[in-house]
Amino acid sequence: MQESPIRTTDPVMELGIIAQFRDEAPYLSEWIEYHRLAGVDRFWLYDDGSADDWRSEIANCIDRGAAIEVRPVPGDAGDPVTTPASTKQRATFRDGLRRASGAVRWAAVIDVDEFLLPMADATVPGCLSKRFDDAAGVYVNWRMFGTSQAVVPLGMPLLGRLTACSLPGHPENCIGKSLVRPDRVVVDDLW
Repeated sequence: MQESPIRTTDPVMELGIIAQFRDEAPYLSEWIEYHRLAGVDRFWLYDDGSADDWRSEIANCIDRGAAIEVRPVPGDAGDPVTTPASTKQRATFRDGLRRASGAVRWAAVIDVDEFLLPMADATVPGCLSKRFDDAAGVYVNWRMFGTSQAVVPLGMPLLGRLTACSLPGHPENCIGKSLVRPDRVVVDDLW
């Protein structure tokens, strides 16, 4: 598999995302474009053996100006069939954080079915600089959304259709993801 090019001239951007995906082609474009509107400058995406046409979705986003690098899940993740997903994710996140260090001030480590939403600011970088400028990392809690019996045809936008979510006190909302300053992460000490 060939790696896709990065199209950017900025030496240090504000926010990047590191994510792993498999067979998510119908939703990648919406997810990437949403996050670009939310202030994400760069994406490090790791393919975990997809069999769908993710390449054309990524190419369309790059053509619209997105800075995206796609790589296979790192080789040290083990056998693609028998290796646990958590081991693959650790290898992916380690590699992504190494790549993000010096390239972005902040890196979000999330999944491609998760959306960062700045509640009181126009963009995620705006929120980070206004409220967490001195922090090395920020933990963002989930707010669980689901289909609620809504039928979403394959490849149709999700955001306008999946609007029902868990109550604020739901126990699943205590789970979340991290946004970190990659230059402050000791990658070899992760997990």
